[in-house]
Amino acid sequence: MAFASRLYTAFIYRREDKFLFKLNPLLKIVSLIPLSLIVTVLYSPISLTLYLAVILLLAYFLANLHRCVESVLTLKYFFIVIFTVIYVYTSYPQLVLNVYGLVYAYTTTLRFIILIILFSLFISTTNITDLAYALTKLGLPYEIAFTLALTVRFIPTIARDIQAVYDAQRSRGLELERGGFFRRLKNLSAILIPAFTTTLMRVDKVAEALESRAFGTVKKRTYLSSVNVGHQDILFLLFSIILVLAIYYLDVNMRLPTL
Repeated sequence: MAFASRLYTAFIYRREDKFLFKLNPLLKIVSLIPLSLIVTVLYSPISLTLYLAVILLLAYFLANLHRCVESVLTLKYFFIVIFTVIYVYTSYPQLVLNVYGLVYAYTTTLRFIILIILFSLFISTTNITDLAYALTKLGLPYEIAFTLALTVRFIPTIARDIQAVYDAQRSRGLELERGGFFRRLKNLSAILIPAFTTTLMRVDKVAEALESRAFGTVKKRTYLSSVNVGHQDILFLLFSIILVLAIYYLDVNMRLPTL
């Protein structure tokens, strides 16, 4: 199942000797906020395309471009549906070649693609412990911060379980690629039900492990190590702000095509 395999590759954390892996998780979250919000105020297809190109360049030099590509390919049908629905909606009732509809559908789809890539970059380069630590520094209670971090961590884990069940069912002769729509839907239950059961069992084990360690008993907890803010963290935050301002300047003041 290509979907599960790509989802696992795109969002699993594997430590690499790259710049984004070494950044302070708190500064990474702070940088992610303007980098994500800027896509909501960009209307020019040129500025959005340029912004996507810059993000991909950052992924290539500072992280792992392959994972970004996998995150987009994982949701390719979702992007196709968004593009089609928006184009039909803006072109209705004529449903002929409409430049306005094409541009509007393109820019909207591009916004989703950029957000998915940014999310993939953040998740795949941030350790779950560091993520929980950063969320507590933002003022969240540790229980909530740990729950959010664990939820994010379960995304690639569930994808791996689905892939394992899929491979096991194929070895038993189950063919998902053949038959009509309803037959494929019926065969799909042979994968989703065991995967769902496995996930529930995993969640139960995690709950038992947390309870055995008296999780949440101490309200003010200590940490084995702290994550300090270095010069490279400040530089990346400044770069993110400058990038956002530059893209916004191009979008507003350079009179690029807008809708």
